[in-house]
Amino acid sequence: MTRQTARDVMTTNVMAVESDWPLHRLAEFFIENGISGAPVIDKNGTPIGVVSNTDLVLYHTIPVEKRAERKTNPYYQALDDVFLPEEVEGYRVNNDSAVRVSDIMTPVLFEVDVDTSVEEIATTMTHGRIHRLLVSSDKRLIGIITALDLVKLLTRNE
Repeated sequence: MTRQTARDVMTTNVMAVESDWPLHRLAEFFIENGISGAPVIDKNGTPIGVVSNTDLVLYHTIPVEKRAERKTNPYYQALDDVFLPEEVEGYRVNNDSAVRVSDIMTPVLFEVDVDTSVEEIATTMTHGRIHRLLVSSDKRLIGIITALDLVKLLTRNE
């Protein structure tokens, strides 16, 4: 078997969301496309972050006074840290149309090159506790790799 790389497992049809979308549009986009997260792009189409269902849940779960505090914490946390009993009690959904994707996204891009090995990709995702990596070539976004892509790879190789 040859060494597999990002090129072999990435999805080239990258569905991105715009930073100025309201949250209801983001939620609809995720549902309509059957995805749980996507890169965030600015008006020029440049990737500036990542947003996921977890970001939506956190926005609607964490009390307003703790949101700013939460943003200073590490970008990705174990699920055990996300759903504390007091946070679940404070769960609420509001229709805050002034809130935009840029307000809840993670403003960090985890990128790999097309020639990055699958082993390195898996290690990066595991250590970073992230579910998707962007694939770039010459500073252009050309693909995305999700945890599901790696699971599919495992089932193909059996």
